[in-house]
Amino acid sequence: MIERMGMATNIFRVSVEDSALRLDLIGFRFLGVPLPSALRPHCHAREYGNDGRYVFDVPVDLWPFGRIIRYTGRMERHDD
Repeated sequence: MIERMGMATNIFRVSVEDSALRLDLIGFRFLGVPLPSALRPHCHAREYGNDGRYVFDVPVDLWPFGRIIRYTGRMERHDD
């Protein structure tokens, strides 16, 4: 899966693990230039369903800083 965000492009490997969708960042381009693994962010996101809710956990690490952001949450459907 490729996600373009302005000047950056993320390339994810999508797989299923323990009934969850897993997205692993396997490539990153900045201004079209691919960055080597040591210089790019690392992300191992999980998304899954739980009791009718959509649950997500997206941690992002960057050497040498470690965890630079993590967002988690859940969404549920509300019918009016």
